[in-house]
Amino acid sequence: MNTSVAGLNDEVASQTTRIPSMYGRVDFSITPERFTVEPDAQTELTPEYSQRRPELLADAELVALIKAYTMHGDPVADAYAALIPQHGFHPLVTMLKEACDHGLEGVPSAPEGSFG
Repeated sequence: MNTSVAGLNDEVASQTTRIPSMYGRVDFSITPERFTVEPDAQTELTPEYSQRRPELLADAELVALIKAYTMHGDPVADAYAALIPQHGFHPLVTMLKEACDHGLEGVPSAPEGSFG
């Protein structure tokens, strides 16, 4: 596999320090209830995948990778959303539009370090 499970798990754990307002109290060592490797667990898998479930669950590295991605947020979107309490939704949308249209230099009201 191209993605290191250990590296991805480190990235997941670092979310608590990178975006503490959103993830500071999350214990990423706890597996969410929605994630299961129990062969008989009821799931919402389509028939195509439910038939392959035993084969997929037998691949421990794949299961570990899927579990890590289950815990991984969207670093850019989450950092952006974490600014909403401080700056408000509509001002942030305006800043985002300005940044998309004119680059960061075109956003005079952008908070220092908000987008980088």
